[in-house]
Amino acid sequence: KIDSANALLADRTLAAPTELVTGLLHCGTKGVLASSSKAGKTWLLLDLAVSIATGTSFLKWPTTAAKLLFINFEIYRAFIKDRLHKITARKGLTDLSNLYIWTLRAQGADFDTLLEEIIERIKCERYALIILDPLYKLMVGRSENTAGSVGVLCHQIEQLIERTGAAVVYAHHFAKGNAAKKKAMDRLSGSGVFARDADTIITLTEHAEEKCFAVEMTLRNLPPQPPFVVQWDVPVMVERRDLDPA
Repeated sequence: KIDSANALLADRTLAAPTELVTGLLHCGTKGVLASSSKAGKTWLLLDLAVSIATGTSFLKWPTTAAKLLFINFEIYRAFIKDRLHKITARKGLTDLSNLYIWTLRAQGADFDTLLEEIIERIKCERYALIILDPLYKLMVGRSENTAGSVGVLCHQIEQLIERTGAAVVYAHHFAKGNAAKKKAMDRLSGSGVFARDADTIITLTEHAEEKCFAVEMTLRNLPPQPPFVVQWDVPVMVERRDLDPA
């Protein structure tokens, strides 16, 4: 459909989708959480999942309670269980009936095959969010430095969004070297397509203070937000308002 600009402006039924995380992530959009290796991305994504499943705050942002699927390519089920137990105990939560975990560690399938399987398995579930952790597990046989390979993967993720209606958030890693010397969206490893494609980019860059990270947001559809600092306080990260993100 090609819209007349006048008709588009006059369409009172057209509205932005629900914000799953206020000021950060809409339903039906694509988000990336990126940091250096072993910085706690899976812990943070599990915290995000628990927060949305229960409608409780994630870091400094309110969330909207919704049903979601966490697709885990890396951690054994026993360790996922342990991490969930620690996070929910810390946050004082008990009911995770909105959260579903699908562990695919060591399951040999390329993303072309897996995409159809995911859609078939969840087509009646109406998940509001799908988390893919981590993205590199979907890059088997492809180069993350090649724009064509990354473009195909991003298109496949977009198909997942279009065919399920869910937002998709995935974990990615920084390139080697001093990330602080680069702009936030340029810190992601591999092709620049990763940064150009996403609607929401959240980066965690090591801070001068031990166990602390500067959090920066690059947002396509929402107002810009100032960076802030979090501290790794196992099993969650907590805001440190006394520290300068610069």
